Amino acid sequence: MLAVAQKSIRVLSSKCISEHWKERVLPRYAQDIIKSTFYLALMLSGLLVWVSAGAFLLDKWINPEPTTIETLTSPVGWILMTVVSILYLYTRNRFSVLSKNSDYSFSDRLLHRLALGTPWMGRISFEIDQALAGSKEGEEEQSPVFISGLARAGTTILMRIFYETGRFRSLTYRDMPFVLMPGIWKRLSQPFHQNKAQKERAHGDGIEVNFDSPEAFEEVFWKTFSANEYLFEDHLSPYSASEEVIHRFRQFVGQVVSSEEQPSQQRYLSKNNNNILRLGSIRQAFPDALIIIPFRDPIQHTISLFQQHIQFCAMYETDPFSYNYMEWLGHHEFGVVHRPFQFGDRWKVTTKDHQPGNINYWLALWINTYTYLLETTHKDTVFVSFELLCREPQQYINNLFLKANLSMNDLSIEGQIKTPKAKQDNNIDQELIKQALQTYYDLSASSRNTSVQHH
Repeated sequence: MLAVAQKSIRVLSSKCISEHWKERVLPRYAQDIIKSTFYLALMLSGLLVWVSAGAFLLDKWINPEPTTIETLTSPVGWILMTVVSILYLYTRNRFSVLSKNSDYSFSDRLLHRLALGTPWMGRISFEIDQALAGSKEGEEEQSPVFISGLARAGTTILMRIFYETGRFRSLTYRDMPFVLMPGIWKRLSQPFHQNKAQKERAHGDGIEVNFDSPEAFEEVFWKTFSANEYLFEDHLSPYSASEEVIHRFRQFVGQVVSSEEQPSQQRYLSKNNNNILRLGSIRQAFPDALIIIPFRDPIQHTISLFQQHIQFCAMYETDPFSYNYMEWLGHHEFGVVHRPFQFGDRWKVTTKDHQPGNINYWLALWINTYTYLLETTHKDTVFVSFELLCREPQQYINNLFLKANLSMNDLSIEGQIKTPKAKQDNNIDQELIKQALQTYYDLSASSRNTSVQHH
C-alpha cells in the first residue's frame, strides 16, 4: 500500500508526466490502494479475533483478576505486548530465516522496510541524528572523493582502493538500514554487531563483501530529499539540487565522517553511480572535491551490463525481497527495477529495439551517458580508463592519489586489479559501435591529459 501511494504521489507531482497519462494511471493506483487497504483491514480484523478469542478462553478457564481483556487494554498491557513483540522479533532474527533464497531474516526485512520503504522515516531519522548528535558540517572539513559512472566500469574497485588507505569514512553495511542517522544508529546497533565471513556479492564478479565493506548507500539521502526532481516511473534525469538540499547533504556528510571513531578517517568517500545526475550540485556542496568517473571499452562494458541485467532479472524471480531492497536503495542499473538515465534529446541515441532484453539498448545507454558526461562535466573532473588501470595499476593509482593528496605508501594494490577476459557478441549494431568507439577515444584522450598533469 505504501509503495503504490509513493508511486501515485511521484506521478501526481511530476512536471514531466502529461495530464493525460496521470488521468490514466492514477485510477489504477487508487484501485490498488483500496485493495491493499481491504486486505490490511482483513488481516487486522483476523488478528483482533484471535486475540479476543484467546483472551476469552483464558478468562473462561483461569478466571484471572483482573481479566485478560482488561490487562490487554491497559497501559501495562500495551507495554507488555510491545516487550513480547520485540523479544519475538529478536528471537526470530537469531534463529529463523524466512526465505532460503535470502540472507535477510524476517525482522531484518521488517526493519529495512520501516527504515527504507517509508520516505518520512528517512527525514525523521535524519533530523533525529542532527538534533542528538549535533551537526558537524564544516568541522575539520577535508576534500571528499566521489566516484561515479555507469555500473560495471570499475567504480567498486576504485572505491575499495581509496577506502583501504584508512583515510576515508564511507557508508558500510553496518550503517544499514538507518543510513541517514549514522551517528545515533552506530551507538544503538553496537551491542548487536556481528562478524560475518566475506561472501561474493550478488553480481557474481568475484568481489566479496561483509558487514564492514563500503557500499553505495548514499542514494538513500537523495531519494529522501530530491526524489521528485530526478526519479520517474521509467527513467532518471539530471537536475540541480536546491540550496536547502545541498546544505542538508553537507550536514549528512559531516555526520557520516564524525561517526567514525578513528581520527585518521576524516574524509568522506562516496561511490554512487546516480551522482552523474547531480555532479554540479556535488561540486557546489564541496568545491574542492575530487570527482572520478571511470569508463570502459564500450563493447566489453555493454556485454557486462547486458549479462548483469539478465542475471538480476532471474535473481528477482527467486528472491522478491531483493527487488524491494534495490528499489529502496535507488539502484536501478539492472533487472526489473531498471530505469535508464535520460539526458535530453541532444544526448540521445536510439536503437531499433528499445527493450533492455536487446544488447544494443545497453550500448546506446553507454553512448548517451558518456557523451553527456564528456560535454557537461567540470574541467576538474577526472576520467579514469578501466583498461589503463588494469594494465598499469601502480602508476595510474599513484596519479589518482597525488590528485587526492594521498601517498601510495598507504596501501599495496598488488594483485587487486585484474584484466577481465574479453567477450564477444555478434548481435551488436555496427553503426552504434562506430559512435561508441569515437566517444571512447575522446574519453581516453581526456584520461591521458589528466595523467600527464600528475607526472
